[in-house]
Amino acid sequence: MKDKVKQPQEDVFEIIKDTSAKKLLAPILSPMENAVLRHVGKPFTFTFEGASVYISGRNCKKLLHTITYKAGLFNAMLAQERDRKDIPYKLREVLDDPAVILSLHPILRNRLSRLECYTMFALVSKGRDYFIKEKNFGKPAMKTLDELFAKHKAGHLFI
Repeated sequence: MKDKVKQPQEDVFEIIKDTSAKKLLAPILSPMENAVLRHVGKPFTFTFEGASVYISGRNCKKLLHTITYKAGLFNAMLAQERDRKDIPYKLREVLDDPAVILSLHPILRNRLSRLECYTMFALVSKGRDYFIKEKNFGKPAMKTLDELFAKHKAGHLFI
């Protein structure tokens, strides 16, 4: 299954260089990661449990790349959360579970896969009208999708 969480490194790096972003990221980063952000690719000495650890410029840059990945992932999760703010948490588990789509008839499942719809939330995001307009989705396929949402008491979301 494909995840659309990747973000260009340059964009994320620009985000984490911003001082307001650093304040936002501070609680989710470790003390060493915060030190890496302060030194931005330059060598420094980090004290860990009373022992000093030398972090070379090369290792600092490697750590900076992991931080940008972590920040990008967190940023994607925040955006995803904004999209789902009106959906109850209990229902989110079902909407995010790819097993629900995998349990569908193979023909319908393959059609959904071609449209990169691997979860019920992807169906909700695209909306019912999108699938009605698709040439591969006839009445039987739409009936199956409607039944799927009705089964999980989420029919009000698939509009």
